[in-house]
Amino acid sequence: GEEFADWRRSQGLPKSACTDARTVTRDEAERWRTAMQIKGDLSNRTINGKVASISTVIKWGRRLLRDAFHPNGNPLEGLEKLDFVMLDSDARTYRIDEAVAVLKAASKETEPRRRWLPWICAYTGMRIEEAGQLTAEDFFQVDGRWFFRVSTSGRRSLKTASSQRRIPVHPSLEREGFMKFVQLVGRGPLFESQRIQPLMSEWVREKVGIKRLELSPNHGWRHFFEDLCALAGMPDSAREYITGRASGKSRDLYGKSELMLPGLAEAMDRVPDILSLASPKVSQ
Repeated sequence: GEEFADWRRSQGLPKSACTDARTVTRDEAERWRTAMQIKGDLSNRTINGKVASISTVIKWGRRLLRDAFHPNGNPLEGLEKLDFVMLDSDARTYRIDEAVAVLKAASKETEPRRRWLPWICAYTGMRIEEAGQLTAEDFFQVDGRWFFRVSTSGRRSLKTASSQRRIPVHPSLEREGFMKFVQLVGRGPLFESQRIQPLMSEWVREKVGIKRLELSPNHGWRHFFEDLCALAGMPDSAREYITGRASGKSRDLYGKSELMLPGLAEAMDRVPDILSLASPKVSQ
């Protein structure tokens, strides 16, 4: 309900009305559903569930208050569900020119999340929620090479146990100036972690201007990085460890001690610089 209330507020409703279930209309639910589809972060199944939760609140209100609550009936009753269309990962991921466009746009930003989260995700395959939880204290050096920890320490949460890992900072990310930013922060969180997914999706769609509906603006980086790893011939075990994929064998091979980190850095260094992959413009 909170996400729906936020969306209603973005449509110009007064703050007091945004959480008032008595004023919900079918048209609003349909427009909210379309907005979620356009952002591309959620599956149709998940979107159906979110709309159904609003309908459940209205049903509960009608049982409790009867005709004093939506006297003409539940406006979401009979709203046709979206089909569960499963897209291939190559449809959801970034194309090279799209990735380059986002990274170049991020380089011009000053707000930390828009400036750095696309670069981090592009060169690590991290889930954007993970990247948004990073702190300055997560970064450390071994033999002059920067790494960072992704862990469940403190109040942070990760999707799987295999998500706990140590990741080398890619040379392109360091050349971009990311470690200078981390050192400037010094201590504590690198980013404001509230509403990262919608913030970044809206930026990609509206500011960068990538409208392709199949693209997942946030999760698409995960698939893109895995494609880069395949292009570079990175061992599967290293790729699985860096991206936090559940795999017993990959966790056995990497990250158990600092002795394994140089080999992990060598595997990361095989990943090419993304900007160098952009299609050259043909002279007229």
